[in-house]
Amino acid sequence: MKRQNLLIAIGLATIYFILLASTLDMGFPRDESFYFLAGEQYSHWFDELVHNPAKAFTKKSVNKHFAFNPEHVALPKIMFGLSWRLFGKISKHPRPGWYNGPLPKPILGWFRESTAMRLPVLVLNAFLIFMVFLFGATYLSRRAGLGAALVMMLMPRFFWHAHLACFDAPVTVMWFATAYAFFKSERDGWKWAVLTGIVWGLALSTKLNAYFIPATLVLYWLTEKASEFHIRAGDKKGTWLSIPRIPMAFFFMLLLAPVVYFALWPKLWFDPMKQLKWYFNRHMHHEYYWAYYFGTLYVKPPFPVAFPFVMSAMTIPAPSIVLFVVGALAATRDAMARWWFGLSRRMQPLIDSFRAPRPYEPGVYAFLFWNMLIPFAIIAMPKVPIFGGTKHWFPGLPFLALFAGIGFERVLGAIESVFPGRRMLLILAGLMLFTSPFVDTLRHHADNSAYYNNFVGGYWAMGDLKMEREFWGNSSYGVLPYLDKYAKAGAVVDFHDTTWNAVQMYYRDHLLRPDIRAQWDYDTADFFLFHIHKEFLDLEAKARHSFGDPPPATGVYVDGVALLHLYQRKGATKRTKRVMKTKRVIRK
Repeated sequence: MKRQNLLIAIGLATIYFILLASTLDMGFPRDESFYFLAGEQYSHWFDELVHNPAKAFTKKSVNKHFAFNPEHVALPKIMFGLSWRLFGKISKHPRPGWYNGPLPKPILGWFRESTAMRLPVLVLNAFLIFMVFLFGATYLSRRAGLGAALVMMLMPRFFWHAHLACFDAPVTVMWFATAYAFFKSERDGWKWAVLTGIVWGLALSTKLNAYFIPATLVLYWLTEKASEFHIRAGDKKGTWLSIPRIPMAFFFMLLLAPVVYFALWPKLWFDPMKQLKWYFNRHMHHEYYWAYYFGTLYVKPPFPVAFPFVMSAMTIPAPSIVLFVVGALAATRDAMARWWFGLSRRMQPLIDSFRAPRPYEPGVYAFLFWNMLIPFAIIAMPKVPIFGGTKHWFPGLPFLALFAGIGFERVLGAIESVFPGRRMLLILAGLMLFTSPFVDTLRHHADNSAYYNNFVGGYWAMGDLKMEREFWGNSSYGVLPYLDKYAKAGAVVDFHDTTWNAVQMYYRDHLLRPDIRAQWDYDTADFFLFHIHKEFLDLEAKARHSFGDPPPATGVYVDGVALLHLYQRKGATKRTKRVMKTKRVIRK
């Protein structure tokens, strides 16, 4: 049984990796563009490590190579940079400013530069699917593990982020890995407790979210062991508190994680307290970015408490939401009472059909609940910034997917109880539940950061419900073929919300003609790419007026909803005005 589960987990992880690797034709969002630069700069430290190890470990060398982006820990950027140096096809004819420092020589040169940077994230996210299935199959059931893995694989917004050389998907992997190791340590001994400490150190070295893992695990432990706490009164010894055994993993987390954290963040090597003080202060006083939510442009707190919960209900595929609700209700029913919300005895056979086929591992419901809730609850706090769409509570999604896996198991169990022996019905039910998420995830994979589910009208919710559209600057990717084909030699493009670092990578990956110049000034530009944001509508009006009030020449659209408009000045193209007006870039 264990071997079969392992083989299935490997198969699912492989499929997910293939899906991710075959859908890399997407733009470079703002955050990722900065981490491209950081990865490149950090990689040069390893050159020094090879050629002059003594110098590499000096404060001067560390400050030189790791100075950029100090507000985030270093491990992901180190991985991006090393993968880039090992696998990247380094551009042979760079323009000045494309690279930071001398042009490095490619080693293997298998992939374009952005793909090489993204490769570690693809591998990590495939490993997440591996772990989700194994956890579900081990502590719930194989069906629940399969359902959970499929739900996690087919979340459009997470799928989009799972491609990026960023931190949000990797810290989701690390949170789940830490929690998984902790859960196993309570059942399988001290080796898993040691691993918990090491993996939490890796999680801390990935992103700030990991600081909330211990509190989450303590809440789970307190919930699960509540009945073992006793206050006893003795005649001679007085009143004393009896507590259950503290898990060994907590001790190893305290001992090992700081060592791993220190070793993997060079900025801590010489003045750790100063760097940590600055790091925490930076995030505790983070600036507030705009968030457009049901027609209100939020620019400062208090922010809506319901934001992460409502956004998740709107951006996870509808069948997966249904499975989660079924699973959560079934878990509540199993955990709290034989009677489910006061249903009569006549409904008891149907209720029983939703029971687990065998008793689940003790404590699994509390474990899933706290690890799911805490990432959401952090963002729900009224003073915590809500920018970033849905990415800031990603660590809760694998646990939500496991509840959906429970729902998947119970739905199939109910079908079996009514139609025993009809396996084809079970297969059809599975297809019905996952066909829509599969289509939603892959159909507009390049624009999944703007995905809304069928409950709220799909992509039309952006306009009908007045919600945030794509706000990362990555949709410029969709009009690069237009610029390459039609822009006159030496044309100037105002990329609006796309960063210079992202444009650099378009040059380096040969996605943008090197003679086309990027300049963020629409008055002197030949083309203006407007990323549709509520907060920038006045900018579009000004730029359009500067261009002579033309309609958009082309743009990026999903299901007829615009994410980007491209405006062009008269004489900016190599062909006739009539051809320009009829050419459009539309994803269907």
